[in-house]
Amino acid sequence: MFKDTDAPLVVVGGGVAGSCAAALLARQGIPVTLLEREEMPRHKVCGEYLSGESLSLLEVVGVARPVIERAGVWLDRVSFFSPSGRRASIELRPEQKALSIRRYDLDWILFENAAASGAQTRQGCRVTGHEATDSAVVLKLAAGEEIRASLVIAADGLRSRFAEAAAPQRSGQRLFGFKAYWGNLSLPASEIEMYFTPQGYGGFSPVDAETVNGTFLVSEGLVRSLGGQEEAIFAQGVLSNPVAAERIGPARRLSRWWSTGPIEYGMRRRFGPRVIPVGDALAVTEQFAGEGMGMAIKSALLLAALLRREPELLGDGEALRARYLTLYRRTFAWKMRLLGLLRCAMASREGAESVLAVLRWCPWLFQAFYSWSRSDYRRFSK
Repeated sequence: MFKDTDAPLVVVGGGVAGSCAAALLARQGIPVTLLEREEMPRHKVCGEYLSGESLSLLEVVGVARPVIERAGVWLDRVSFFSPSGRRASIELRPEQKALSIRRYDLDWILFENAAASGAQTRQGCRVTGHEATDSAVVLKLAAGEEIRASLVIAADGLRSRFAEAAAPQRSGQRLFGFKAYWGNLSLPASEIEMYFTPQGYGGFSPVDAETVNGTFLVSEGLVRSLGGQEEAIFAQGVLSNPVAAERIGPARRLSRWWSTGPIEYGMRRRFGPRVIPVGDALAVTEQFAGEGMGMAIKSALLLAALLRREPELLGDGEALRARYLTLYRRTFAWKMRLLGLLRCAMASREGAESVLAVLRWCPWLFQAFYSWSRSDYRRFSK
C-alpha cells in the first residue's frame, strides 16, 4: 500500500486538527509522522476556550483529563454587545459550560498525546515546498531535507501552502485577528463577552483568576489604513464599542500582540494530489459562534472514522479525499451557510443592532441558536 516512500502518512501542522488527526490515525495502526513548523509549545491567536460539548470529543481523542487539569476557568455565561452597547445574554446549561485554556497549553497537550499514541513527531520542522510525483508527495523542508509521503494531511491553517485556490469570500471584507493578554480588567469572573463594531468583532474571556484573553477580528481596510499598528487598530476597531471601552478602563496589557490573517471565510475547493485538508486549512467559519476548536477536532474525527470504516482508501489518495470532502460538506455545510448568513446580517451597524435586539428580547431564541449550532456534536461523541 505504501511503496517507495520515507513516511506513509505525514501530517503537516501540530495544532488542534493536526495533532488530533495524528493521534487518532496512529492508534488505528497507520504509520504517521507529525511535522510542526515551530518549537512547541507556542502561542496562537484564539479565543482560548472550549465549548462544553467539545469535552466529549476530547475524551475520544484521549486528552479530556489533562485538558481539564490544565484549564483555567469554567465559563457559564455568554453576552453579545451591539455597537451601541445593547446587551443580549444567555446562561449556559451545565453541559454547555465552556472551559478556558491557553492554546500554549492545549496544543502542547495534544502534540504530546500524538507522540504517546504512536506518531513520530518533529518540532521546528518547516515545510517550504512540495511536489507531487506518480507515487508520492515530496515535502521539502527548510533544513534542506526531503520527505517522500504517500499521503499528506494538510493541517497548516489559514494560509495552507497545499491549497491551490483561496476559499471563496462569502461576504464583506477579509479580517485580521489580534490577541493579547490583559490584567486588572473589569470583567465578570465566569463570562465570555463579545463586542461588535462597524470594523469587526471580538471579545474578552478570563483564562485564569488574574488574566483575561482579548481576541478581536477587524477589517483588512482598517489594518491597512493604520499601517498594522496594533494599539491604534485596537482603539479604533474595538474600543469604539462603549462596553469594550468601559471594560478596558484601568487594565494593562500583559503580553505582546499576536496577529494572524487575512481570514477568508468558506471552504477551500482545490488541493494538490494526495493531500487531505483538515481544520482551518480546509474551512473557516464565523468565530463568534465559538466553534473554531470544536470544528478542528471534528474534522480530524471525521477523517479517522472514515479510514476506520474503509481502510482500503489509504491506497487511493484521490478517492479518500473525495469521500472525505463529501462527508465534510454533508456534515457541516448547513452550519457554515447559516452562520455565514448571520454574519452578513451583522456586518453593518444597523444589522448588528437589529439582530441583538431580537436576541435580547427573545432569550429563548438565543439559547435555541446556541444549542442548534452545536447539534452535530452528538454524532462525534458516540
